[in-house]
Amino acid sequence: MSGRGGHSAPGAAAQDEALAAAVHELRTPLTAIRALAELMQDSPDMDPAQRDGFLSIIVDESARLGRLVDGILDAARLGSAFADGKMAALDPAALLRDAAAVVRPWLAGRGVALGLDLAPAPAICGDRDRLLQVVLNLLSNAGKFAPEGRGRVAAALRPAPGGVEISVTDNGPGIPPAEYEAIFLPWHQSGARADRPKGTGLGLPLSRAIARCHGGDITAEPAPQRGARLVLTLPLDPAEREGNP
Repeated sequence: MSGRGGHSAPGAAAQDEALAAAVHELRTPLTAIRALAELMQDSPDMDPAQRDGFLSIIVDESARLGRLVDGILDAARLGSAFADGKMAALDPAALLRDAAAVVRPWLAGRGVALGLDLAPAPAICGDRDRLLQVVLNLLSNAGKFAPEGRGRVAAALRPAPGGVEISVTDNGPGIPPAEYEAIFLPWHQSGARADRPKGTGLGLPLSRAIARCHGGDITAEPAPQRGARLVLTLPLDPAEREGNP
């Protein structure tokens, strides 16, 4: 990262890729909505059950369209934190606790236990709202794939060389090693997790883009046992680096 106000080329590239993919993907729900609406318009005597089925699809595709638009807005706004000077020193433990407080009720409703393991760690530099979005996405992604009623999500904070490491582990079906990078591509759905709820396909790509804009990264690693483990790394606040050469 080039100082407090800059963002990395990998982050900008990830932002552009996610934005381009999101715009392209808009065509699918728009095409479906238009095709079904035209069929209904041209068939005034359509069977009511078939019409209700078409309307249900239109509602679902409209909702997906809204989520895609939200993803596009997120991608388009990604660089604004750096341009608007929103970078500040942050306590990573507080960031993780705040994210856990937001997602814990939803996890509890699914019967998924959330555990935190917070080791003492130095301050980082970043846009709190953007980084909170990243941690929330990692926690909710883990909760989505953890088995309902007996799921476990473990979030840990550790100091790392030149920064900190936040890891999120679930006891779901896991990620095949061959897909450790592919899961960060827009619209990718892991075959091992294909039967689980699907989102917009932009959560992990945008989260990685945000991390890289902060000079960090997100990677997938083998879980200690069954499941998946995603690791967010972020660099120290410049003041911390100066005090710890």
